[in-house]
Amino acid sequence: MDKHQKKLLNDWEVKNPATMLDVNDYLAVYKNHPPIEFSKPYVVSDEACETHLNNVQNKYLQRFKNARRAWCRIMRFLPEAMNKRDKLRVLEMSTAHGATLEVLRYFGHDVVGNDFSNEGLGRAVNERTTLRDLNTNIAIEDLDRKDWPYKPLIESLDLDVRLFDAGIVPYPFESSEFDVVLCFDALEHYCHPKDWMDIIDEFVRISKRTVVIKINPVRREHVSDEDYMPYVHVFIQKMMDYEKSGFRCVVTDAEYNQPLYFKLMKLYDV
Repeated sequence: MDKHQKKLLNDWEVKNPATMLDVNDYLAVYKNHPPIEFSKPYVVSDEACETHLNNVQNKYLQRFKNARRAWCRIMRFLPEAMNKRDKLRVLEMSTAHGATLEVLRYFGHDVVGNDFSNEGLGRAVNERTTLRDLNTNIAIEDLDRKDWPYKPLIESLDLDVRLFDAGIVPYPFESSEFDVVLCFDALEHYCHPKDWMDIIDEFVRISKRTVVIKINPVRREHVSDEDYMPYVHVFIQKMMDYEKSGFRCVVTDAEYNQPLYFKLMKLYDV
């Protein structure tokens, strides 16, 4: 690893908790907390805990903590949704436990989620989806089985979640079908970063107002990968300069010394 690569590794990995706000900090600063009704636990069967939730991290099984994280994220990047004046139709890609949809529904919005169609695609071939080309089908036994790890939580919340592979476009939605499209901590699992902008264009196609995404911090093994990292940098710049179908980038934010959040909004008709 040369000096430049070592510097990249350092710049993209330094974490200084003392200078970063956590969920509790944001909630305290804005004096805005989710209501007590979110403290009720998920209602799931013992069987579901064994068949679906046994591999889900414990922190994602706690409804109130999920709701607090989602509440904070919406407050930061979609504050216009935290009033009950305008009813929005919202799609969240890779919704997992559904907390973001649950919070948005609390504010009166019409919410739809997406997730992978089974645990096999979501977990067993995670590395392959990360590095695959866009529109590359992955042959897995039982891929079409209508099942996935978070199914019991989604059913307990009575949320509308559609199961399809987000690395295959176009998505099964009409153009401008949603007011808002959200994608948090998931884009990098859909395909190789060279194709991320095609996914963003698809988000824009099905949105008529707003697109908000957050990517995960780049993993250590990719920082010095010359077939990966340069595409991430290109993606970030293209997001900053985005202008298509009347959409432009209006907000960015960084964590862990990496630009991770981007908000696109439609500013004019074309």
